[in-house]
Amino acid sequence: MQNRRPFRRPRDQQLQMARDAARQYFKELNPTDFVSVMAIDRALRVLQPFTKDVARLSAAVSLAADGTPQQFAEVSNAVRDAIDKAQAASSAAESSVASAGPGGGPGSDTGAAFATAKLNEVIASMLRQTGVGEQTIQGRATIESLMSIIRGEQAYPGRKAVVYFAERISLPTQVVERFRDLISAANRANVSFYCVDTTGLDSTRQLEEMSQDLKSLASISQGQQRRRGGAVTTQEATLGENADNVLRKSAQNSSHYELSYIPANTVYDGSFRKVEVRVKRPGLITRSRQGYYAVRGTDATVSAFEVPMLNALELKLLPRELNYRSASLTFPTRGLRTQTVLYLEIPLSDFSFPIDDAKNEYEARVDILVFVKNPEGRTVEKFSQQFPFRGPRDKAPETQGRNLVFYRTAELAPGRYTLETVVQDGRSRKITAKRAVLVVPARPPQSLALSSIVLVRRLDASRGDSDLAESPLLYNRQMVIPNLSSAINAKEWPELAFYFVAIAQHYRSPR
Repeated sequence: MQNRRPFRRPRDQQLQMARDAARQYFKELNPTDFVSVMAIDRALRVLQPFTKDVARLSAAVSLAADGTPQQFAEVSNAVRDAIDKAQAASSAAESSVASAGPGGGPGSDTGAAFATAKLNEVIASMLRQTGVGEQTIQGRATIESLMSIIRGEQAYPGRKAVVYFAERISLPTQVVERFRDLISAANRANVSFYCVDTTGLDSTRQLEEMSQDLKSLASISQGQQRRRGGAVTTQEATLGENADNVLRKSAQNSSHYELSYIPANTVYDGSFRKVEVRVKRPGLITRSRQGYYAVRGTDATVSAFEVPMLNALELKLLPRELNYRSASLTFPTRGLRTQTVLYLEIPLSDFSFPIDDAKNEYEARVDILVFVKNPEGRTVEKFSQQFPFRGPRDKAPETQGRNLVFYRTAELAPGRYTLETVVQDGRSRKITAKRAVLVVPARPPQSLALSSIVLVRRLDASRGDSDLAESPLLYNRQMVIPNLSSAINAKEWPELAFYFVAIAQHYRSPR
């Protein structure tokens, strides 16, 4: 017998075909189409913000094909800096529209500025959300990056299309539930994904393998859609002729009508409410989701585990069934924004650790939801994650004696915000919700900027570099673990250590 590996095109040839397919698509853009080019490695990188400029789009595609992760990060950071500086244009555009009055309206220049500002907001929202993807492995990083795209585009009206070139998506069992959330979010945000396998399907065996993968994913997705609404379309696409067909399908976005309505039932109880759309005129094709979750707000990326926590935030008296400590730590940067570490320390002693007698194992789960909202109540940052625990029965008491540390970094402009944190026991459904004021101080020009002063509990060298990438709490390749205790015992802490960051004009010096 002879072992033979399925034939795969050389990588250079795959990339060339991807470039050709994308450039052909750019030539067929409609006057109202805006396109952005992005890459996903360990995080979402924006290589070209939304534009109609074919030359810029082609250059970005070439960079995506030939560039390095370092180049992706540099270009994406430059895009983010440019977006930050252009955020003022959004306020100016909205003011212009408001000042036009009921009898007037913005001129063509104002309308163009308004559209550009809104597209900049889409990109900025995507980049703000992508930090979570950097802290996860390949499969989860891919899904979180695609979720960041949905979060960014959900506020922009109309149908949106994403063409995703990849050599398949890695979906280990640990991320299947999040994949379901991705499908549901795409349906609710009116985002269509067209996936193109850059390896091509060069043999019958590969075609069969891909078909099985698609059927497997479809079975997962269909069950999800029956519960959450929407439809599932699976497409087998290769580069070349089939890839071109996939790209052409985005033309649907300019040949349709949209209908929307405001539900009369304003009770936000988190339940799933079915929706059915019927048309009397024959020959019309309708696409709609089967329902929606009754939660306040318009975030299409709400996951099922978040619904009870969102409901808790709606209560007049916030529930306090679990203990945890939280803090917001601000760290100045050389740019316009301030890095704010949202830090939670959660004792596991209050959580349920039920035992599975058949497996002789314990299982537990911690659910976390964090919002940062501006004075108008609009969400500017959102983080959420589930943390499952499983292990031998005899290790349950040891695990319950530990603390779970959760931290995320948000880049915020100076101002006053509201910080909302919710922690849920995924087994017992106990919940604690907290609401606090978060103030990001303005930095006077030409002055020394000082971060929050952190009382240090210890330095942790066990966390991987990916967890600490660009973290303000990184010191000498170790993570600073803050001490959030409200009282300090002199016998237990005869000496105290503090950590802070000071930034002057030409240097950054941690102390």
